[in-house]
Amino acid sequence: MLQVYPNVYVIDVPTMANSMVVATNSPSRIENFAENAAAATNPLLKQVFAASLQKGNLREIKPQAEAVLFTDDKAPVEEVIDQIILGVVNDGAIK
Repeated sequence: MLQVYPNVYVIDVPTMANSMVVATNSPSRIENFAENAAAATNPLLKQVFAASLQKGNLREIKPQAEAVLFTDDKAPVEEVIDQIILGVVNDGAIK
């Protein structure tokens, strides 16, 4: 993702033994996450922000010279999950 986006962040989801990867087109800082969390008004989004800040081990990923890359971008489930996420965003949870 760092080949395409200037900033890449990872948030762990401890209850699911999984992580979310978030990337931005515009330059950003990891502190922006907490600033956006403080400005959130949607109750569900506030809950997600709070859990991410408390338990998510939020971190920025930096380029590494010799990293091993793994991908699952060919898995059809990714498209289904993306549509669910976009549905929530488009319904007004995130503006």
